[in-house]
Amino acid sequence: MLRAAFFRFLTQLATRHARWVLLGTLALCAVSIALASSLQVKTNFKDMLGDDPIAVQQTYLEENFPGISTIQFVLSGGDRASILDAAEALETRLLASPEQVSSVTLEQPVDFFLEHSLLYLPADDLRIAALSIERWSPTLKALVADPSTLGLMRGLDTLGERVSRSSSTVSHVRSRMYGSMLLDRPDRTGMVTDIEVDSSALSEKLTGNIKRLIEPLPLPGSQDLTLENLRVSREALTLVADVLENGQRLDREMFRERAQHLQDLETSRLGAQRYMFSEDDSTLLMEAASPVNLADVELAIPVIEWVAAEMDDVALLHPDVTLQMTGVPVMIKEEGDAILGNFILVTILGFIGVLAVFVIGFERVGLPMLAAVPLVIGTVWTFGIIGAVSGQITLFSMMFPVLLFGIGIDFAIHLLSGYSERRATGAAPEQALLEAFERVGPGLLTGALTTAGAFGVMIFSDFFGLRDMGFTAGAGVLCALAAMLVILPTLVVAWDRHRSTRGALLPDVPFGFLGTVGELLVRLRYPVLAVTLGITIAFGYFASRIELDSNYMNVLPEGLASLEAQDRILEKFGSSNESVLFFADDLDEAREIAAQAQEAGTIAEVLSPSALLPTAAEQTERGPLIAQIGEQLAQMAPTTAPPSHAYGPEEIAELRDRMASIKLATLEMSMAFSPLYGPEVRDEMGLLRDQLNRIDSRLNVAAGERLVWLDELLAGEMRAGFALLQNMTANTTLTEDDLPAQITDKLHGEDGRWIVLVRATGDVWDSQFRTAFLREVQQIREENAGLVSSWDRMMALIIGELPPVLMMTAGMVGALVLIDLRSLRGTLLAVTPLVIGLIWTLGLLGLMGVPFNIINVISIPLIVGIGIDDGIHVYHRIARERSIGPALSHSGKAVILTTLTTGIGFGSLMLSIHPGIASLGLATTIGIVCCLVVSIFVMPALVAIFQPELLAPADPEGP
Repeated sequence: MLRAAFFRFLTQLATRHARWVLLGTLALCAVSIALASSLQVKTNFKDMLGDDPIAVQQTYLEENFPGISTIQFVLSGGDRASILDAAEALETRLLASPEQVSSVTLEQPVDFFLEHSLLYLPADDLRIAALSIERWSPTLKALVADPSTLGLMRGLDTLGERVSRSSSTVSHVRSRMYGSMLLDRPDRTGMVTDIEVDSSALSEKLTGNIKRLIEPLPLPGSQDLTLENLRVSREALTLVADVLENGQRLDREMFRERAQHLQDLETSRLGAQRYMFSEDDSTLLMEAASPVNLADVELAIPVIEWVAAEMDDVALLHPDVTLQMTGVPVMIKEEGDAILGNFILVTILGFIGVLAVFVIGFERVGLPMLAAVPLVIGTVWTFGIIGAVSGQITLFSMMFPVLLFGIGIDFAIHLLSGYSERRATGAAPEQALLEAFERVGPGLLTGALTTAGAFGVMIFSDFFGLRDMGFTAGAGVLCALAAMLVILPTLVVAWDRHRSTRGALLPDVPFGFLGTVGELLVRLRYPVLAVTLGITIAFGYFASRIELDSNYMNVLPEGLASLEAQDRILEKFGSSNESVLFFADDLDEAREIAAQAQEAGTIAEVLSPSALLPTAAEQTERGPLIAQIGEQLAQMAPTTAPPSHAYGPEEIAELRDRMASIKLATLEMSMAFSPLYGPEVRDEMGLLRDQLNRIDSRLNVAAGERLVWLDELLAGEMRAGFALLQNMTANTTLTEDDLPAQITDKLHGEDGRWIVLVRATGDVWDSQFRTAFLREVQQIREENAGLVSSWDRMMALIIGELPPVLMMTAGMVGALVLIDLRSLRGTLLAVTPLVIGLIWTLGLLGLMGVPFNIINVISIPLIVGIGIDDGIHVYHRIARERSIGPALSHSGKAVILTTLTTGIGFGSLMLSIHPGIASLGLATTIGIVCCLVVSIFVMPALVAIFQPELLAPADPEGP
C-alpha cells in the first residue's frame, strides 16, 4: 500500500504540479552549483588514505618540511658550457619573481664543505695530513713562494720523481728477479736447456729485496683513484697548453672558469660537486623552491604553470639544450591534468554513446534529449552533496559521472518502456504513467536501493578511498533515481501531450525475438543448466590465474613529461625520488636512525643531517689537529711578492729540463700501469702524454710573453687556493647555525625536528623487494613517510578491505532483495545472474591475462552494485507476466538497452590514458555484459526448473 501511494504521488506531481517541480529543481540546482564551486580534484593516491597514520605522517612532512617539495629541472645537451648557460639563464628568470620562486639551487654548497672539510676527516687522517705536509714542506713552500710556470714545473718534477718511484716498483722487482737470469733458454740447436735453481733460497732472497724496495713507497692506488688523479693532472696540463697556444686570447675570465672546473674535478673526488652534472656531463640537475608550500597541489598549480612558461622561454633561446621539469608536485599536477582532461573527453563520449543507444532503442530523438535533462540534474545534485560533505573528489570517486550516466539512463529506459507500452494501448498519459510505475516501479526501486546500498556499505571500510567512492556513488545513484522519478515523468508527460495534439503517440518497440528465445530456453532448460555449469567451472579455473599488479609505475598515465624527466634522472644518475623519510627530534636521534639504516641490507643510501655536524667529542679531538695544520701552513705563507721570470734562454732551458724529467716519470708510470690497470687508465695516460707534448713543443724563448701571462694567472689562482687551505684550518668548530640554508631548509622542519632520508638497493615497486625493504624500515622507526610507504599502505588497505566489503555488500543486496520479493527461492534466483556473472568476469580477465591493480580491483563492488539490477528486473517481469515470452519481449528489451548504455558508459573509460582507469572500464564492462547474458539466457531456464509456479498454467513447457 505504501509503495502504491508513493507511485500515485509521483504521478500527480508529474501531471498536475509540473511548474512547481521545475521551480524546485532549478532551486536545488542553484544550491548544488554553489556548493560544488569549491570542489577539489585530488588524484594523488595519498589523498585516498584519509586519516590513516601513514597519510597523517605524509601530511606532517609536507606541512612542516615545505622545502622538501621542490620543482626539479633536468637540462640535457651535448656540451657542458651550453647546458650551464641555459641553467644560469633559467636561474636568472626564476629569481626575478620572488613571489613565485624563493630560491634556486644550481650550485651546490661546495665552498662550505671545502671550508669545513677538515672537520669531517677522522683524527687519524688529520695526523697523516700533518705528517705529509711536514714531509713535503720544502716543495709546498717553494710552490707557494713561486706560483709560476717554472715553480709549477719544479713542483711537478719533484712530485713525479716520487710517484714514478712508487709506480715503477713492478719494473724494479722484475729486473731484480729476471735481469741476470734466463731460465729454460733454448740452445742453438733448438733444444731447451734446463737449469736447476734452489727455489727456496731464491724466494727468500727476492722477498728480502722486494721488502727493501717497497718499504719507503706507497702502493699504487685503485684504478678509479688513479683515473681521477690522471684526469685532474691532464686538465691542469691542458690549461697550461691552451695558454701557450692562445696567449691572451684565453682571457682571464675564461681561465678562471677553466680553473674553477679543475677545482670542481678535485672536490668531486671528495663526493662534492659544484654542479649536479651526470658522469658524462650530458645532463644537469637543478631545483627551485617557492614561498608557497608546493606540497599543497592547489597552491602549487599556478607556481608550476608560471615556472613552466619561463622554462619554455629559456628553451627557445637555447635550442641546443633540452629542458624538462619534474618533482613530486609537478608529477601530481601533470597526472591530475592528464586524467581530468582525458576524463572529460571520455565522459562526453560515453554520454553521446549512451544517448545513441537510447535513440536506437526507442526510434526517437526527442526521448533521449528528455532523459538527458534529469541525468545532468542528478549529476549536479551529486556534485552539490559532495561539495557540502567532503569538498573533494579522489581518483576513485571521480568516475561517478560515468556511473550515473550508465545507471541513470537505465532508470529512464525502464520507466519510458513501461510508459510507452501502456500509451500504445491507448491509455491516457496520467493512467499510462501510473501503470508504468506499477509495472516497473518495484524493480526500479529495488534495483536502485540495492545498488545504492551496495555502494553505501563501502562507507564502513577502513580505507578512505573505498569510503569516498561508496559515499559518492551511493549518493549519485539516489540523486539519479530522484531526478528520474520526479523530473523525467514531468517532462515526458508534457512532451507527450504536446505531440498527441498532432496525433503522434509514443511508440512501443518490443524486442519480440527475445520472447521466442525465452520459450526455447525453457524447453531446453536442462541442457542450458548443464552448459552454464560447465562454463562457470571453466571460468572459475581461469579466475584463479588472476595476478595482482602492485607496481605504481604501471598505473601512471603514459607520456607525462615529468615521468620522462624521471627516467632521464634514473638513466644518468642511477637514482630516483623513491625514498623513505624518518623524523628525528634532534641530531643525536638522527645519528641513531642513520646508524640503524646503514646496517639494513635493503638500504643503499642514507642522507642524515647528523652527517653534516660532527659530534662534540669528534670536534674536540679534531680541533687541535686542524690548528696544528694551520700552524704548518702559516710557516709556508709567502712573505714577499712572487718572483718575476723573464723566461730567457736559461729559464727556458730549465723548463725543458724539468719537462724531460716529468716525461720520463710519465713513461715509467705508463709502463707500470700497463700490467696493473685496464685500457681506461692506459688511454688516460696517452691523453696526459699528449698534453705534455703540446707544452714541450711550445717551450721556447718566443713563448716568453705567454709564459709571463700564464704566471700572472697562476699566481692569482694558486695564492687563492693556498688562502682557501688556510681558511679550512680556521674552522675548528661547527654548529647547527653554521649549516647552509639550502640544506637546512630541506632537512630541518618548522617545528625543529629533522628528517633522515634513505633509498633502497633495489626496485621498490617490485612487491617482494618492497615488502623486505619496508619491513626493515619499520624495524628502524614506525613513524616514517614517503611515496613508497603511502603506496604500500594503500595497497594493503584496499586488498585487505575488499573481502569484508564484498561480504557486507552481498549481505545488504540479499537482504533488500529478500524484503522486496518475500521469497527465499526468488531471492536466490534473482541474485544468481550476479554470482555467475562475477565468476565469468574473473575467468575472462584471467584468460585475457589482465591483472588486478589498485584501480580496477574496485570493479568487483561496482559489478555487484550494477549487475544486480538485471536479475531483479527480469525476475519481477516474469513474476508479473506469468510467462517467459512476454516478459522477455518487454523487460528483456529494457535490460538489454540498460546494459548497453551502462556498458558504453564504463566502456568509454577504456579510452582513458590512465592505465588503471582504462582497465577498470574493461573489467566493469565485461562484468555488466556477463550479468546481462546470464539474466536473459540463463534465468528463464532456472525459473522453469526451480520455481515453475511462477509460469502460467497455459505455458506448454510448464511443469
